[in-house]
Amino acid sequence: MGWFGSSEDKLPTPKISSDGAPIAPDRTQRQVCWDHRDAYFSCLEKNGIIDSIKEKDKAAKECSVEGKGFEANCASSWVSLFNRGIAIGVEMGQKNLYTLINC
Repeated sequence: MGWFGSSEDKLPTPKISSDGAPIAPDRTQRQVCWDHRDAYFSCLEKNGIIDSIKEKDKAAKECSVEGKGFEANCASSWVSLFNRGIAIGVEMGQKNLYTLINC
């Protein structure tokens, strides 16, 4: 999976710098990622899924479309970061997903 790319959004493949590393996504690409992230976490919340890591099977079943959009439009490191941030927040006793991802 690349940095960004989705058949539904037709985002361009990220440019590669002279040292071979992908160039960071621009504002538009980041916004697309955040929109898909928000849709995924909204689906999780709607279905009572507090921790998408511990409840991976339920999350995959109930929010597969949103999860695939999230993974296709965000860097895999961002997906891991957002998911871990939610899991850590849950352990700290915060239950509102939007509070956790928008702080």
